Amino acid sequence: MANITRLFKQEKLIVAGPFLDDTSWRGIFIFDAKSKEEVEELLKTDPAISSGRLAYEIHPWMTQKGTCFK
Repeated sequence: MANITRLFKQEKLIVAGPFLDDTSWRGIFIFDAKSKEEVEELLKTDPAISSGRLAYEIHPWMTQKGTCFK
């Protein structure tokens, strides 16, 4: 959780959380980053990913400026 908090305070991590259904995907991170390479570097700071316990897929996504989550 410390890494997630750090990335949030850096305004790089916008949304993070687990999926509640029984799938092979464990959760989601939505980053504010300029490139796939930047996202990869941010993901490498996650202990579960760097240890190999979890893997990731990167999917580009965009939304309208000012959209918020509640």
